[in-house]
Amino acid sequence: MILNELSQIGTLVLEEKQAAVIGLSIRNNYFRGDTIEQITLWAKDNFRILIFMIPDEPAIDTLCGLGYDFSKAKQKATQACNNLENKCLRIISKLNIGDKARTLRWHQLQSNTAYCNSYANLSELYENDQSFRRDARNTTKQVMLAQETKLPIEQAIDIGVQFLIKELSFIINASKILELDCASAYLYHRPLAIYRNLLDGRYLFTPPIDSGYIVCELEQNNILRNTIEDSSAAVVGEVTSPSLIKSSTAFSK
Repeated sequence: MILNELSQIGTLVLEEKQAAVIGLSIRNNYFRGDTIEQITLWAKDNFRILIFMIPDEPAIDTLCGLGYDFSKAKQKATQACNNLENKCLRIISKLNIGDKARTLRWHQLQSNTAYCNSYANLSELYENDQSFRRDARNTTKQVMLAQETKLPIEQAIDIGVQFLIKELSFIINASKILELDCASAYLYHRPLAIYRNLLDGRYLFTPPIDSGYIVCELEQNNILRNTIEDSSAAVVGEVTSPSLIKSSTAFSK
């Protein structure tokens, strides 16, 4: 496993083998069954609690932002997330780690007071903090453009930004929401700058002291990504500015 970036709390969580929230996404070829299994093989030896975050409700917002009507978006998101959860459950069973690992679906959060409060706080922050609003919309814009939304981009962002607010509302307060007795770190293979900024106190928001992140990826994926990026840079280097090359590898959902 390649550890690309760790927050201060993420480092502590790893050192003390506390809780990991494993971020997963639909419409992302990285999360094949074999990849999830390899991530789990590493995580089970480095954390005592594993939570596989299945983003079914946020995925509906993403798909609606891409132009699907709500009914179709819900159908596609539910099917994809069912498949994703089944992969995780098979791996949990195969590795015999049911005592320390579980999946989480959004219906489990609907009546969770801590999650509802977290969502209300970030929704208010989105309305009142222009820096957070700008960063949330820019992050969502990258996702919408990367997945070729059929809607006008501002309309797509207005709809799709909910996926980001909902996911952030959970991962930034996961320990409290799940009533864990330890800190937690969000594991994902790509950095999410807006989450880093939340934890660094760069918005009108007081971050919790028990949440962090670990940006990590499998070694073979790191090698493949670097090879592709090097090849792309060589091809377009004479006609494309560095800023445009950077944007082509932006975080995508």
